[in-house]
Amino acid sequence: MLKKVFKWIGIVVLALAVCVALFYAVENVRGKCAWERYVRECAEQGMTLDWQAFIPPPVPDDENIAMMPIFRDLLAIPRNKRIWLPSPPRSQTSTNNTVSGSIWQTGRYAGLDHWRVALSNDNLLAALSVYDDDLREVEEALERPSFRSEGWDDAVITDPYPDLHLGVTILLARMYTLRALAKYEAGQYDGMTEDIQTGFRMVNCCQKASPVIVSALVSSQMFQMLCTPLWCGISGRMWDERQLVTLQNMLAEINLVEHTVRAVQFERAWFSSQTLSASPSPADVYNAMLMRKTPVWFYMIPRGWFYQNAVLLAEHIGQPERMLHADERCFDIAQLKHIEAPKHYPRFITLDPFPLVDVSIQRVAQAQATLHQAVIACAIERYRLEHGRIPETLDGLVPQLLAKIPCDPCDGQPMRYKPEGDGGPLLYSIGWNGTDDGGQPGVKKKSGIDTVDIDSGDWIWRLAPAEESEIRNSELQTTNEERHASPSTLTESLLSLPRFRISI
Repeated sequence: MLKKVFKWIGIVVLALAVCVALFYAVENVRGKCAWERYVRECAEQGMTLDWQAFIPPPVPDDENIAMMPIFRDLLAIPRNKRIWLPSPPRSQTSTNNTVSGSIWQTGRYAGLDHWRVALSNDNLLAALSVYDDDLREVEEALERPSFRSEGWDDAVITDPYPDLHLGVTILLARMYTLRALAKYEAGQYDGMTEDIQTGFRMVNCCQKASPVIVSALVSSQMFQMLCTPLWCGISGRMWDERQLVTLQNMLAEINLVEHTVRAVQFERAWFSSQTLSASPSPADVYNAMLMRKTPVWFYMIPRGWFYQNAVLLAEHIGQPERMLHADERCFDIAQLKHIEAPKHYPRFITLDPFPLVDVSIQRVAQAQATLHQAVIACAIERYRLEHGRIPETLDGLVPQLLAKIPCDPCDGQPMRYKPEGDGGPLLYSIGWNGTDDGGQPGVKKKSGIDTVDIDSGDWIWRLAPAEESEIRNSELQTTNEERHASPSTLTESLLSLPRFRISI
């Protein structure tokens, strides 16, 4: 009897073992076939899943920005504080009818006093002069055509893309922004223009240096940072035709959408390939990607599930690529907002690395809209210099000042323009909600302060300071006789305003 029981136990165990073996075999085959089918589809569409194909190629040291001593020092570990800015105190306040936001959105100046406190010096140019020699070396380095960090040569699975250069480039962009604003307040407008141009070269440098999505986000942040002094110079009417043409041409060369497309392609290739990495083990992949201790059940996962996850991850991360149009420099906002995460099993790795792509694309879209508005703003100021007034429509800028009107990245249509209104003349994009709100930005509460909301409303670029618009509206309420004298009164009123002050 006992012998018979053991016999049946053996049969059951054998049957279970066969079932488990079949389960693993079927899942492995299913996963491998799904991955091979996806690879074939990518090849037919001309897409590569080799993440190393996106790494900047080796360049001679004398052509590499990263090989200049200043950058070697700044990229050193631990961080070399050869150029360093402290964190300034932030004291943001809001008054009635005042909304906090970027200066080109609000037309209001928040001041540089927080930087004077941080640097313990009321004379910002004097405080920043200690970096003049280092910044001249940076400007010399930016004449080189390429940027390739040495870290790419040591890229491994746990640190696939060295991003130290991102912190360095954004530090330098902040330095040039601050110095440009300090020169603006000191009336050194030529020097201000040169610092803005150097900042734009830093944006291009960041785009050359790395294909990762964080790099696209940082490039957009750097550009918008530099738009603060750019807006001041344009709205303050401080530049001549030559300076405006130079800035307009530099702006036209920056393509944030193209950089983002390349970054999405890299992220798809890297995350999917690392999911399949056989060495180190899948457990090491789990640790590296999710920064967690490997659970016991993870060692029991069929290899085929990794293939299935690689397909899910690649398809999901690759979705935005079809909705980003680098040549037209615009986005298919309606489709981007309806991207959904895969809902079918298994997805134990798939969803964790993706949210940054979503956020980055929205930020890049806003920055690209601001870039197009800045190009148009330069052309409008050139028109004003020639005709003594701003154009009634943007068509008046073509073809003498613009080959064509830059598009609204959110729908591909020409950028909207309101030459008159309660808030003064402005350019606007329909924004992330895809609705034309007539140039009205969205507003939300943040820490009790009304703040511009990029998720709702339009993305705007005011062509004049808010104070100028308020003075103009006040003048329009005067009698007919006083109204005839409004131009000189407006000029006198503007001259009596405090010097433009900007926060960064």
